[in-house]
Amino acid sequence: MPGEGGGVPKGGNRSNSTRTVELKVMGTTETMELPAMICTRVGEVKELLAEKLLVDVEQLAFYYKAGSYVTVQKDWNEIQTKTLVKGVRSFKPQAHTWPHPIGIIGSGYHGLKTGLTYLKDGNSNIVMFDRNDKVGG
Repeated sequence: MPGEGGGVPKGGNRSNSTRTVELKVMGTTETMELPAMICTRVGEVKELLAEKLLVDVEQLAFYYKAGSYVTVQKDWNEIQTKTLVKGVRSFKPQAHTWPHPIGIIGSGYHGLKTGLTYLKDGNSNIVMFDRNDKVGG
């Protein structure tokens, strides 16, 4: 009977056995090993990976190979031992990309210095505004 000492706990029995899950970025050779329990769900791993990589959970998709087929893993499924990850380029934190350019007001000394700093960091999505028709202040 439920509520007595020998009953099944709410949610069912969950295995405490551990295993190593190998995550691989789809289209690359980059892999990451993750210790997990047998009962670890895909949704839990997605949340962990999204937090580590600074991306949205909805952006990630997990797949596994079953013979010659590649099958989608749903959030409620248990995570497969070898999993392909789609939606990221690598397992390093991803820089946030804005849908619009960065605006720099003024093209004097500090405006130009700010623009060069962005360009040096690899961000060319900038626009400079100035009230004059020439740069430099």
